[in-house]
Amino acid sequence: MKVPEINNILIEGYIRMLANLSDDNKRDLIARLSKAVESKDETQSAVFFSAFGAWDAANSADEILSGIRSARTFGREIEEW
Repeated sequence: MKVPEINNILIEGYIRMLANLSDDNKRDLIARLSKAVESKDETQSAVFFSAFGAWDAANSADEILSGIRSARTFGREIEEW
């Protein structure tokens, strides 16, 4: 089975399951689903656009590297048996 066929089967199953809901419950469900789709679109686009841009730092690359190197510690102690 292809993905669109599986999606159609799932949708038909949900429709049959929701057929017994009252009209008010169906409207509430529609409102919640619509809100979820809208917020999902906003969240996904915000995450997508936050992945772009330059490194935001006042230091140069050499200063950043020297800061990383100076923060390294080599305090390994070997215990005696």
